[in-house]
Amino acid sequence: MDAAADAPALNVPFSHQETLTTDRLLLRPFRFDDRDCLARLQRSPGLARFLLWEPPDDEELDRRLEEKVHATLLVIKGDRLCVAIERIGQPGLIGEASLVIESADDACLEVGYIVHPDVAGQGIAREAVRALVDLAFTMLHAHRVIGRIDARNKASAKVLTALGMRQESHCHSDQFVKGEWTDEVLFAQLRSEWTAQR
Repeated sequence: MDAAADAPALNVPFSHQETLTTDRLLLRPFRFDDRDCLARLQRSPGLARFLLWEPPDDEELDRRLEEKVHATLLVIKGDRLCVAIERIGQPGLIGEASLVIESADDACLEVGYIVHPDVAGQGIAREAVRALVDLAFTMLHAHRVIGRIDARNKASAKVLTALGMRQESHCHSDQFVKGEWTDEVLFAQLRSEWTAQR
């Protein structure tokens, strides 16, 4: 048996500038006219509690938007594909999601997401993340997709669990964020597990 035939091979370079459609959502590339909606999202009271960053000032917001608009190409570790989440027929982003190359050699991607508190609990994050995980396994040929969350973020843990991801680790006091030590939980799903669910 040829061992090389089983070796992971992430399908990169991968450029994605199309809109993904789910039952209720459009996952589309960011545009510069998303600035006001992005400001409302990233400056929402309480949203940043479980995130590594603080709500941005105007200069930082512009920098982040510029980065997101151009985040359409995956090639090497750390490259990010960002999408704006909006409801079909209701323009204006209500969240954002991303795929990041964790390891091209190991065909591993990380999924990330945030949704506006006004739409929390409506299955928006789960629907958006499912679309990106499907993209990771079908188009990018990922072997593994992971999600990292703050251990206190029970809602986010429910999203990943509902998608069939397994909790693989709980790292205690591994990050000093916003003046306190926090725990990080790692979830993961293999291509074989994703295929078995379909």
